[in-house]
This record gives sequence, structure tokens and C-alpha cells, in this order.
Amino acid sequence: MSPLLLESIESLIGLIESWPNEILWYLFSVLPSAEGIRVVSTFFYGSGVPCELTYQLYEACSGRKVSNDVCFWYEWFRTVMFGYGIHLGKYYNLRIRKYLYVNGPKLWQCEPVIPKPPGRTLFGFQSLLCPETDSILHHVRHKRMRVGLRFVIVNNVADVYV
Repeated sequence: MSPLLLESIESLIGLIESWPNEILWYLFSVLPSAEGIRVVSTFFYGSGVPCELTYQLYEACSGRKVSNDVCFWYEWFRTVMFGYGIHLGKYYNLRIRKYLYVNGPKLWQCEPVIPKPPGRTLFGFQSLLCPETDSILHHVRHKRMRVGLRFVIVNNVADVYV
């Protein structure tokens, strides 16, 4: 039997209740949009979660197919190489508790966002107003990864193989 999807992602980056509220809002409360897919993809890519796990989770939460869009962002992050000072996005790193820039394939490079983004970062399900969140979360907690998908962790980054 294949492992549980959410449990596999939580083993890489931490419990869902510790994730930034913005990520949970995009996953659970609104329909997928270009902005939401970019933000969610940036967070999971920067956190070392494989593309396949990211889009499976997004699809389980939203009920919509987003694999092509998520894979687009992952491919862009992996292949685009800019010079110093050009950033591809920013995300909240749960391990070091700071916003970091995504610098393409240089995931090992921890470059803090300076100045810190304005406002307070909320975590967990605080302030999510979607009444269906509990039932969606229950469904997602019991969702299994698609058969044949396996991953290994090397240097805190997960690689997927079939």
C-alpha cells in the first residue's frame, strides 16, 4: 500500500498546522489561480518537496487538476539561472523560521529576504473562514500517494523516483 500523501509531506517539512496561513488559504479556501499556484509551488519547491507531491496535495485539497501548472513552476525554478541579486520568488522556510529567496536550482543557498516582508506571518488554520476546511483536511489526511511514486531525502531535499 502506498504511503499517505500528507504524512509524507509532513515528514519533509513539518506538520500542516505549522505551515504559513497563506499556503493553507490557497490550498483549502479558494479555487486554484495563477497567483495561488505560484505561491504554493514556491513554498513547496523552496522547502524541498517534490513536484509530484505538491500537485497531488494541491489537487486533493482543491479538487481541481493543477499538475501542469505546478510542474511549470518547478521546471522554471530548476532551470532558470539569473545572475546575483535576481530572485525567482520568496517563501517562508519552516526550518530556520525566516523568509528566503528562491534562487533557481541553488536550493542549498539560504538568502534571507531583506527587509522582512511587512505584516505578521500567521501559521496553521488561524483565520481561515472556509467551513469545509475540516472535512477537506480529513479527506487529505487519508489520501494516499499515487501508486509507484517513491522519494528519497538527500541533503534535506526530496528526490522522486518511480
